[in-house]
Amino acid sequence: MEDGYIPGQCNIDAPGKRHRVLVGAIGVVVALFIGLYCLVAKTSPFWVLISFFPAWIGFLGFWQAANSFCVFHAAKGTYEVKGKPVKVPAQRYLGVDSSKARKIHVYSFLSALVFALVLFVVVYFS
Repeated sequence: MEDGYIPGQCNIDAPGKRHRVLVGAIGVVVALFIGLYCLVAKTSPFWVLISFFPAWIGFLGFWQAANSFCVFHAAKGTYEVKGKPVKVPAQRYLGVDSSKARKIHVYSFLSALVFALVLFVVVYFS
């Protein structure tokens, strides 16, 4: 591969992974607090729907960190070297990167959906 870049494998470095773990933790904690509020206050199901969005962002952060792959870099056609964005060296790599980014989006969406469904069951059927 040109410049050592392997498409669809890794486009962020260690600081980038740490940042995504932090974003993931914040998103999931916010979703959990909303869930706790739903449980204590027996709110309307609307609040469970609201919890889906920070959960989605949280799981997006975690999935990106777990895969060492940033969906935003994939969309821009860049990767990270020492905290700086660098253009992907070959146009032919962009399709592989886009495919990996789509998978991460789907995993994040499904993870947040499961979170919201479990929250709904716990809050309204317990």
